[in-house]
Amino acid sequence: MLNEFICTHLKDKRLYDPDFWIDRLDNPDEILMDEYEIKSFNHLLHKKMVESHLENYYYDFSNAKDEIIANNFINEIEKVMPLEDLEKLIGENLFFKDSEKIRPLNKDKLREFLSKFRDFKKGISEDISISFGLVTDRSGLKSIPFRYPLGITPNRPFHDITRLTTLSPGEPILIYRRSFEVNWYFVQSSFYSGWINRKNLIEVSKKEFFDYNKSTRTLILMESKICTEEMPIIGKFHFQMGDKLVLANEDETNRFYFETNTLFPEGCYPIKIPLKNRLDNETYGILPISSAKEVKTSFLDFNQRNLIKQAFKMVGERYGWGGSDYNRDCSRFIMDIFKCFGIYLPRDTKYQEIMTPAERTSFPQQTEERKIILDGLKTGDILFMKGHVMMYLGKFGNEYYVKHQGAGFKQKKTNGDFESFDIHGTFIMPLSAYTLGTRTTYLDSLSSAVKITQGLNKI
Repeated sequence: MLNEFICTHLKDKRLYDPDFWIDRLDNPDEILMDEYEIKSFNHLLHKKMVESHLENYYYDFSNAKDEIIANNFINEIEKVMPLEDLEKLIGENLFFKDSEKIRPLNKDKLREFLSKFRDFKKGISEDISISFGLVTDRSGLKSIPFRYPLGITPNRPFHDITRLTTLSPGEPILIYRRSFEVNWYFVQSSFYSGWINRKNLIEVSKKEFFDYNKSTRTLILMESKICTEEMPIIGKFHFQMGDKLVLANEDETNRFYFETNTLFPEGCYPIKIPLKNRLDNETYGILPISSAKEVKTSFLDFNQRNLIKQAFKMVGERYGWGGSDYNRDCSRFIMDIFKCFGIYLPRDTKYQEIMTPAERTSFPQQTEERKIILDGLKTGDILFMKGHVMMYLGKFGNEYYVKHQGAGFKQKKTNGDFESFDIHGTFIMPLSAYTLGTRTTYLDSLSSAVKITQGLNKI
């Protein structure tokens, strides 16, 4: 078996075989929520976010306005990075990443930036017009319009503390205003507002915006990551699990390849992607994705078999804060899995925990009482601790296992010393393991469990 060649801290390598977990389930193909229930689930989640004044973390573009009041715009900027948090950064010894080199940041540069940022916000006195846009390349969404990634350590993988999330090509955005740093625009995406480099967006009409995003000719990506086949001049585009790709029709495909004097590759899907200054007189490119890639025309059935299969497609991938380096963090790991079923969870861990409209159980202090709660969970339920989220796999032997995108863990040796496993990736572990920064187990660090496999909480 291939499992014997896997490098892992686990003694039983079968735990990295998705079929091992599927075979242990009583009814892995039972539908946990049908299409109607999932729509109700998403509707209630959106309602909860709006009622909590968190609509910019779960945005409905059908309610988009033509302009925003100046003070409200300033508040939106402050939401993603309060000025006092920015000022605290001056006291930190920060590092910045320029290409692949990581260097100490000159604090004078940050002070100069902060001074300009304050003046920029003070100068906002008129209402801001809003336009519609599309993302043209895989792009980081940042909390401040600062050119370089900033980190508090020079370690790799480098965590850009200003990076909020990552947007894929074709994602819808509202464009608010250009920054004093002319290459950056403040935008609203489906799950975040923040700053994006202007080279990675185009402005489109309202009709074009909704025609593109409401298209019924779409494919849903089921693999962890894919990219289009490379095309001269244009290059290639990267996508990830749960992304919805718009298909070009036959006329669009034939016209585009006639005008570019090339042939569309045999056996590929024609994906319609917005372009940015890559070809003259072309708003969209028609890029090929091999039909060998795993895509669907509809969402997966929401059952435990599919939950396990999707989660295991990311095994071994490196950690990426905010989606950096074409990777994921813990909340994006969870979010992308559930997008494959048409379930749209918030982007941040804290909102996944408190806003998901499924039964949520808080963990008591006593370890044995915590185990009782775990015994009542099903494979695919979601576990939370401060600043972190994991997927519950189940109990095997005397251990409770989870799968997550995380930093790593410690194990206690027979002599009482700890052995650290610095992983920074997607992996499986028992909850009896200790967190890297403390002498507390993951089990005793849990804050709550969300029983999403039991469906919508109607109470």
